[in-house]
Amino acid sequence: MKKTPLNVQPHSGKVTEVNLSSLEERGDLSKTSEEHMSGGEQEQAPRRAKRSEDAPYSPADAFFENIVATLRNLLAVESATISVTDGQQRWLKASSGLESEDIYSDVKFYAGVPIRTDDEEIIGTLSALDSSEKKLTRNQLEGMENIARVVTDFFKLRQLASNDGLTGLLTRRAFEEQSNRVTQLCARHRHNLNLICFDLDHFKSINDTYGHQAGDSVLQSVAKTCTSHLRQSDIFGRLGGEEFALLLPQTDESGAVLVAEKLRRAIAALRFDFSGKTVGVTASFGIAGQKDRQYDLPTLIGRADASMYEAKQNGRNRCIAWGQADVVQRVVRRRVLKAGQIVFAGNVASIDCTVRSLGQEGAGLDLVTTTNVPDEFRLLIRSDNLSVSCKVLSRTRTHLEVEFR
Repeated sequence: MKKTPLNVQPHSGKVTEVNLSSLEERGDLSKTSEEHMSGGEQEQAPRRAKRSEDAPYSPADAFFENIVATLRNLLAVESATISVTDGQQRWLKASSGLESEDIYSDVKFYAGVPIRTDDEEIIGTLSALDSSEKKLTRNQLEGMENIARVVTDFFKLRQLASNDGLTGLLTRRAFEEQSNRVTQLCARHRHNLNLICFDLDHFKSINDTYGHQAGDSVLQSVAKTCTSHLRQSDIFGRLGGEEFALLLPQTDESGAVLVAEKLRRAIAALRFDFSGKTVGVTASFGIAGQKDRQYDLPTLIGRADASMYEAKQNGRNRCIAWGQADVVQRVVRRRVLKAGQIVFAGNVASIDCTVRSLGQEGAGLDLVTTTNVPDEFRLLIRSDNLSVSCKVLSRTRTHLEVEFR
């Protein structure tokens, strides 16, 4: 049977209703998605575009499934869908009736209403489709528009719950939820995927010296600066404190390193005026992927986190990819928050400290001041029954990086 393409654009919150004798299968829902450039290309060059081979389907939650089931029953149609726009891709969020691959086959009736943000950006579409021509009643039209408003309100509430109040970025929970969906899709379709973790260097000293309001200003500026360099389809979140994570779909390792370097330079260029002093900030970056493309978010975060700590141990303000720059796979510094004690002068003198990172070969320690701490001492962590000799590798006014001896 000959089919002709469906090309209907919804408008201004009202239902678009179309009857045609024959409509072509909608085809691949995915629009062209940008891909970060590989390292061999000039940074200023246009990014390449890559088209997905399959229509992406994002796993739905119960809310969306209930919405499309309600719409289908209200309008008495064969299929109802919710699609959402993420960057330059459209994702089929939920459907009721037909299988996802059959939804746009042999369509003779289509009704759709856009889902909009407060600033009138279309972020999705609520649609009803049928293989027979239909005419909706006024009550059905109003009902469909009301359901679209419910979906819009739900997105607003979800956004409020998902965004960090200080930076506007995704919270850790929201970042993990969105990233898990994308990693599953990229694993299924064998697409490139990389993850970046980065942490602001010596951020605690900014809070201690200039106050938490200054620290908040730094976090907000870093978030805004980094966001300006990213695609809409990249997933960017604040994991906690001064640590951030970034998931890059359709991006290979060289492209991810390029992005990390761009962000590192942008952060290092920031300047702040605190108490009449000009203050700069830097960050250390870890990049990780999985060559087998069997992506697993905890694995990606663990590898990127370990690479980030390797960057800190090698002088900070740098980027290291997993498996490069002599990153040994046993180098895993756990993020911890433990009470510690620095003992020296023949066990006569001691200083309390907070253990912020801990591994087999060393630790990161926070102190009120490092001024009176010798280069060699013994570290006690009573909760772990640990007593180990240490040598200072690097120090700031309030932080020590030590290796175990």
